[in-house]
Amino acid sequence: SSAPAIKTLEPSANPSTITSSPSASPTAIPEPTASPTTESLYPSASPSTLTSVPSANPIMTTLEPTISPKPTESPTRDPDRNYCQPDGSCDGASGTFGEDCCNGPNACVNKTGDVGDRSCLDLFSCTRSIGNIGDDSCRGFEACFENEAMIGNSSCTGQNACKSNTDDVGSDSCNGVRACEGNSGRIGDGSCKDLDIDGGRSCNGNSGAIGDSSCTGLNACWNNTGNIGSNSCNGDFACYNNQGDIADGSCNGESACRDNYESDAIVTIGAGSCNGVAACYNNFGNVSISACTGEMACYNNSG
Repeated sequence: SSAPAIKTLEPSANPSTITSSPSASPTAIPEPTASPTTESLYPSASPSTLTSVPSANPIMTTLEPTISPKPTESPTRDPDRNYCQPDGSCDGASGTFGEDCCNGPNACVNKTGDVGDRSCLDLFSCTRSIGNIGDDSCRGFEACFENEAMIGNSSCTGQNACKSNTDDVGSDSCNGVRACEGNSGRIGDGSCKDLDIDGGRSCNGNSGAIGDSSCTGLNACWNNTGNIGSNSCNGDFACYNNQGDIADGSCNGESACRDNYESDAIVTIGAGSCNGVAACYNNFGNVSISACTGEMACYNNSG
């Protein structure tokens, strides 16, 4: 049969299909569980503050997703093309294909939208996915399975990394085991990553908007429901289970704003605040600009 048309996608650093969360005053919610390394970021800008409210500490589950058995038969490969291999990998798909993409059993079955170079690699990696996908993205078992949004370059790498995602993901984001699985908030560039091979879930279940270069670390923004600015919430469990808005350059450090809680009143954390290990852990009150910086500086604050 004739080979499908090939189209090389050349998304830019920040693809037009993806808009990063604003760096001034975004909104988001995270949720951590363990506590490894810390990382501090202190931006000079002083955007407006936001609000947050954490719930009870959730119990972390073991990262051992089940993997469907590989096909026992070896499907045939077409020597005249380097994408949609083996045969049947792109059945029911619509859109254009880049080089070396959609390779893996059922990789792009019923996929809607364009696929960039070297993307959608592995079993069910982009099955029933909707939206354009940039280069070098959606690599891993069910990495973008049933995804419903745009994915930038070099994003969503890892088992179930962006499975069932419903909002746009920027470039170099959502990398790690189940990093953004079930995410429903827009994520900027360079966010929601965990470089530790044994880690993951940096923005799993997130529903808030997250800016650039934020939420990097094990469970950094897991189950976050508030808006998070840029250069914020970096560190293991930094904003785990966060429920309030966090401005730019804040809550960087292991468990820095873990379980930040929003009650009847709106709780906000200003720019450049709560940086340090457990700096605003279990916070229940508003934090102004450039405040509560240092290890356990405002730990268990309630006013």
